[in-house]
Amino acid sequence: MNAEIVTVSSDVMDRRTGRVGWAVVAAYVTGEHGDPVCVEYRVRQVRRGERKFDDVVNLHRTIHAMEDHAEQGIVGEGPFDPVGIPRYVFEAASQGRLLDRARANLARGGRSTEGLSTEAKALLTPPAHKPGRPPQRSMLVKLQILQAAEKAHAAGQTLEDVAQQFHMSRSAVRDLLSWARRDASPRLFTGAGQGRRGGEMTPEARAMLSQIEGQ
Repeated sequence: MNAEIVTVSSDVMDRRTGRVGWAVVAAYVTGEHGDPVCVEYRVRQVRRGERKFDDVVNLHRTIHAMEDHAEQGIVGEGPFDPVGIPRYVFEAASQGRLLDRARANLARGGRSTEGLSTEAKALLTPPAHKPGRPPQRSMLVKLQILQAAEKAHAAGQTLEDVAQQFHMSRSAVRDLLSWARRDASPRLFTGAGQGRRGGEMTPEARAMLSQIEGQ
């Protein structure tokens, strides 16, 4: 395989604001049959400027920095795998799972966390549970997410699938389920305990969703 790196960049708009949200850079090498093989895929949030023009400037600066990183050099020896980066890599190392893994390592006090700064430990420490404080989304969206979680469980899918559907992190979906089970009044989802698999919407939740959607 040809080890010369070719980078392709793009941007993704934030659906909530209509402004530039993320910079994306993919790095490719030439495969055994001349086909491009992706060996690196990076996403970085673009800083929000005061004006949309500032967003564009920040986007170009971000992409330039990311492309430089990909082209700085290829370390190690030997060929790249011709399959490139399969989808399950992104699923196994999603934002939520990476954060959960880091928090678990911090809780165990492993060697990988010994050099963490006070700020890093504060970032990785889960926020204290505040009963009765729901995630900051409209009731309609909360109920739609709960409905999607119920359907996902019945179909053998995971919270990661629900998170991708609503552009959330897995931990945010899990927090919503915890709130719906423990703190919402009336209770909106069956089961008990944060992170418990399964469950379904309560009759009160179904009635509430039907009422809101009918308005």
